[in-house]
Amino acid sequence: MAALIVVVGANVVCRYVLGIPLSWAEEAARYMMIYMAYFAAPLALRAGGHIRITVITDRLRGVWADVFHMISHLVVGSLAVTVAYHGWNLVQLVSFQQTPAMRISMSVPYFAVVAGSAFLALEAAMLFAAGAVKLVGELSRGSNARLSHPE
Repeated sequence: MAALIVVVGANVVCRYVLGIPLSWAEEAARYMMIYMAYFAAPLALRAGGHIRITVITDRLRGVWADVFHMISHLVVGSLAVTVAYHGWNLVQLVSFQQTPAMRISMSVPYFAVVAGSAFLALEAAMLFAAGAVKLVGELSRGSNARLSHPE
């Protein structure tokens, strides 16, 4: 975000104060924004900030809620691995192309999909593992009575 602000700010100063716009600034800002969005996705997953439909989770309590969250993390992780895999194929496919203004390989901006999805899969795996540890702890303390009688 800081680099994005610096690049956009420098472009504004160069364009409107000095009268010589930076030809590469808008393209660089666009790619920084893409990376920022993909790297924010795992953080949003950790914080529970993604959009979700809560019609089921609002009715679940205790162990059942934990199991449902573990399943959702498993699904998110599986989808993120799939996106990372196909994103890598896309990175290889566009590696010979160059961006219009900065003349760098198009694989650089497309790599945001791979890296962001890989981090999302990693975060989902860690949340799944944390949920499994919590579930095993609850079950070992004898809270399996909550399994048969959800609140």
